[in-house]
Amino acid sequence: GGPYTEHRMSSMFARLSYNYNERYMIQATIRRDGSSRFGINNKYGTFPSVSVGWNVTNEEFMADTREWLSNLKVRASWGKNGNDNIAEFGYTSLTAMGNNVLLGKDAIKWNGSKAQRLANPDLKWETTISRNLGVDFGFFNNWVRGSLDYYWNTTKNILMKVPIDAASGYSYQFQNVGKTSNKGIELALGFDIVRGKDFNLGVNLTYNYNKNNIDELMDGVLADT
Repeated sequence: GGPYTEHRMSSMFARLSYNYNERYMIQATIRRDGSSRFGINNKYGTFPSVSVGWNVTNEEFMADTREWLSNLKVRASWGKNGNDNIAEFGYTSLTAMGNNVLLGKDAIKWNGSKAQRLANPDLKWETTISRNLGVDFGFFNNWVRGSLDYYWNTTKNILMKVPIDAASGYSYQFQNVGKTSNKGIELALGFDIVRGKDFNLGVNLTYNYNKNNIDELMDGVLADT
C-alpha cells in the first residue's frame, strides 16, 4: 500500500522574434499555464516576457572602431515566471481516515474521517518578476572579452504552509504570503594568451555580488531591511 497523487499541467505558449540587419533585436513571449494544484478561482496564470538588444558594433558610425572594438552589444529584459511547487490539491481540504470513535454502552468502535487541513480556494501562482540590464564587449578580435549584468528579481505571493490558530480545528493552511527581492551584479572577463591551430590558452574571471532581502511578511507587514 501507499499514497498516489496526480499532478497535471496545461500550457499555451507564443513567441515573436524580430532581427533588423543584425543591429536591433527584440523577442516577446507569453505563456498561459494551468495547474491542478490550484482551485477554479486561480487555476491559470499568465506570464509575459520581453527582451531587446542593440548590436552597436554593426552601426555605420562604429566602422572606424572595429579594428580594436570587435564587439559591443547592449541588452535588456523583463519577464514573469510562475511557480506551483506545493503539495497536490493544496487549495482544497483532503479527508484523513483513522479518526475512530467508541460509541454506545458496548463501546463499539466506529471508523471515522475528518478534513485534514483548511481549504483555500483563492490560492494562486507564486510569481517572480525578473529584470536584467547587460552589456557584452570584446576587444582586438575578442582577445579580451567580457560581459556585465545587473539583475533585480522580485518574488511575491509566495506559496507557504502557514500555521493557523488551533481553535480553528486545523494546524496549517496553504497561503500566498510575503515578498522577497534579489539584486546583484555579475562581471565576466576572458583573456586569450595563446591562439593556435591546435592549442589555445586563456584565462576567464568572474565576479558576482548578490543581495537577498525579505521585503514583506504575512498580511502585508513590511519587513526590516
